[in-house]
Amino acid sequence: MDELIAKAWRFVRERFRSYQSERKLHGLKRARARRDADRTRKDIETLVKQQLTREYASGRFTGGLDAMKRELQRRVKERMMMSRGQKLHATGHGPPSPL
Repeated sequence: MDELIAKAWRFVRERFRSYQSERKLHGLKRARARRDADRTRKDIETLVKQQLTREYASGRFTGGLDAMKRELQRRVKERMMMSRGQKLHATGHGPPSPL
């Protein structure tokens, strides 16, 4: 019985930690979006290229040139959407339309 209780609490702790780390990452993305609000698409693209280059050099990003180009497009699109205040996300739901 004690084993089951310990297992359940372990699951709860792990779920709590993963949720907290997700929220922290989302908060960091929102903070970056606020800083990106007055930047142009070209500026954001340059920043993302620098970020990807650093990740590739340190070994955190693996893949070829095609994968890097796709990741560049994905990150630029995400940062543009977040910085322009659009509430759209992967589910495709947006803010309610005005009546």
